[in-house]
Amino acid sequence: MVYLGAKNVQSEDDIQGNARPLPGRYHAIVKEVDESMEKVDKIIIEFEVLAGTTPGQEGRVVTEYFAVTEKAISRLTRLALVLGLLKPGEEERNVAFSESVGRDLVIEVEPNEYTNKDGKEVKTVRVTYLGFWSTGNEAVADVPKYSAVDGASGASGGNGVSGGNGSQSIAGPTTTQAPPAADKWAGL
Repeated sequence: MVYLGAKNVQSEDDIQGNARPLPGRYHAIVKEVDESMEKVDKIIIEFEVLAGTTPGQEGRVVTEYFAVTEKAISRLTRLALVLGLLKPGEEERNVAFSESVGRDLVIEVEPNEYTNKDGKEVKTVRVTYLGFWSTGNEAVADVPKYSAVDGASGASGGNGVSGGNGSQSIAGPTTTQAPPAADKWAGL
């Protein structure tokens, strides 16, 4: 038995699932990784938005499915470099993407529209094919960064080298909370 209520819900259409970020570029953290390939034959990674070019998206999550095929190797290699799981020039070896939980990077999110297997039109978002960079990469210098030190957007890790492995782990729990909103009841 599950204890539920729908006090503030007008219809079933009011329930939309997890809030996904709007299109934009975001400083994000790797929230969760599923490498088991039990659900689907892909690596599943959840990215949580910390800050970005589209305001008000902090705390929203985008899930991306990474194919493990010859065609997609360049995408996985780029992601491993961005997250610091591989270093430029390193020989081939097994890479555990689960080791990236808690690490930050910049992602680019775009609209994704398709027809599902039931013929229903679906509108969602996805990470662009090669849309991830280390936080210090000059290509994403204009993307606001969340600072774990003071909880505000500002400069963050990275080595400033395009294609470098400047990702760093954000201090604290692997699921970083967005900066708290102002308490409208404070001082009453």
